Amino acid sequence: MDIVFVEHDDNDKFRDVRLRNKFSSVINSLESRLLAVYTELNESVLSAARISIMDATSVIDCTCCTRNKNNKNLFFIKMVFSSSNDAVEMLIHKLCHVMQYLSGQLDAGSSESELTWKGEKFILSDIEPHRMPWERDAILNALTLHKYYMASSSST
Repeated sequence: MDIVFVEHDDNDKFRDVRLRNKFSSVINSLESRLLAVYTELNESVLSAARISIMDATSVIDCTCCTRNKNNKNLFFIKMVFSSSNDAVEMLIHKLCHVMQYLSGQLDAGSSESELTWKGEKFILSDIEPHRMPWERDAILNALTLHKYYMASSSST
């Protein structure tokens, strides 16, 4: 996976090289583990993914992961976080969404107000966020991946 950090204003947290390095370390250490969790994927699919990450704290109050409609390997993650630890947890969660898109479990619907999860169409305004099956999946897998990352980073 290639990662690009998008800078957009003077308050951008990604100007901090340590945070960029930490994100790169998280992604590098989890790549093989992501393949173990999302078994539909392989290394070539993962290596083709391009992710742009932006600190959106000053412009929005929520985080999101979107897929480019014209290039299915290009993703954009907007993050709102207060600390480095929060950022790592959020990054891992958003990586799960990238894996869901890459594996075909999650896909954009015909409009921006809908998504398809494992072939079933969902109108986003009709479902509470905690009931979205792709969120439940990402939360569970992110917990497992975060534990793995914490164990592997503390042993080095």
